[in-house]
Amino acid sequence: MKNVREGTVGYYAAVSMIKQKIEDQLAGLLQCTWSNEDLQNLATVLARPCELLKLAHGQHDQWFQKNGRSNPFSVYGLLDKPKKHKALEEMRDILLTAAEAEVYEPAVQHLRDVIARVIKQRKAARQERQALAHV
Repeated sequence: MKNVREGTVGYYAAVSMIKQKIEDQLAGLLQCTWSNEDLQNLATVLARPCELLKLAHGQHDQWFQKNGRSNPFSVYGLLDKPKKHKALEEMRDILLTAAEAEVYEPAVQHLRDVIARVIKQRKAARQERQALAHV
């Protein structure tokens, strides 16, 4: 996917494609039973372009150690299980594609929106189950 200018048909097509990929990937994450906290941490970490790029180049551990900082992917527990690591890499690839096409901001905003919607739905379902249990 090449760079596209905002306001063009190509731009909207790129945004639409990236949004669909994000939704597909998040559906997979939900099947891996990611907690609400994991999902929020994912959105937080992937919204940082400099850290996303470090991860993309396989330099994240070395870069963070060299600069005396903790790797946020490890701090947030996003690398503690192989399924999480693979899902993180796949989401990273989607956002890198978005960055190359210059549609990174709408992609990250969509990621945050979908995660917020999922968390809200989970909380509503939990409240409903609790209400039914008390009846």
